[in-house]
Amino acid sequence: MVESANKKPGKRKGGAVLPPSTRIVDHPDWDPNAPDVALAESPRGRKGGKGAKGGQNAPSSQPVERKTGITATVLFGGLLLVVGGFGAWKLIDARNREAAVKTERAEAEAQAEAEAEALAKANEPAPMPTDEELQALYLERATATATALEVDAPSLDELLAPNTFEHLVTHGKPVVIAPGGRKTIGALSFKVRVETLNLERRGIRSKGQHTMLVVENTTDQPLAYRLSVRKATVGECRSPVMFHYDAMVIDPGETAEVSVCSGRQSAEIIDLRTLAVSKVGARWIRQLPAKAVGNDDMAVTSHEVSEDIEMCDMGSDETSRAIKENLVSGRT
Repeated sequence: MVESANKKPGKRKGGAVLPPSTRIVDHPDWDPNAPDVALAESPRGRKGGKGAKGGQNAPSSQPVERKTGITATVLFGGLLLVVGGFGAWKLIDARNREAAVKTERAEAEAQAEAEAEALAKANEPAPMPTDEELQALYLERATATATALEVDAPSLDELLAPNTFEHLVTHGKPVVIAPGGRKTIGALSFKVRVETLNLERRGIRSKGQHTMLVVENTTDQPLAYRLSVRKATVGECRSPVMFHYDAMVIDPGETAEVSVCSGRQSAEIIDLRTLAVSKVGARWIRQLPAKAVGNDDMAVTSHEVSEDIEMCDMGSDETSRAIKENLVSGRT
């Protein structure tokens, strides 16, 4: 239905009539039903500071402050935000610290394991050389030694050939040779000889008989040997005379004079072992101390080698232990 343009509008009932260009002072907590709603005129809706009717009954241009606890609510909400943010920061910081501690601990454990592994590798014994490496090293040293001695260098087959070993006399079956007697045992020839010697004891010179055992190598190759001899009669020899000789190796055709005891005695051989060796092998054996292979005190004291032999720098006990370990491991 269309109303007439000349019809006057009827009188409105209820509600406030807002002046033009007015606004409601709003807030997030604003309640439209609150009794203290305030109205404010928009600064842009006023001209010359007067209302539609000459400024009479015009509302104030300043907003009316609310009587509720909006400010306290804002402050409380901000405080909660700050406290919550601080708590979250503390939680994140604690987690970061825990992660850093775990990382540091893991790095320390990894470093400790690496150091322990390196130490274990450093303490590991060197690997045993192969047979081929040992043979090459053996031939190299044999050739170098033969060159230094001006002898023919042995071939690898000669070096690898077994050495003839004989245990000819034992303590259970000693061999007795009377003065002037001879006996051949294995590749060695023995003769007991009694001589009159000029002796000097404590500054006093005298002549007296002394018994010696003369040993000769009857083969065409050097013999490493160990010989123990004493007088056949009961009792120790109180006046021994030392004769220097090589108690480790006897060369082909060489003789060695071994002291038995003063006076005219029969010689008793209680231990004799021989090992056929090459010239290079003889040179190596002569570098060992006589005590390292089990010679008795008389043989150790009498042992003498030529000045051109360079002796091993290890002690007798250490050398003996090394020889035993080498034999046990099967290395020759």
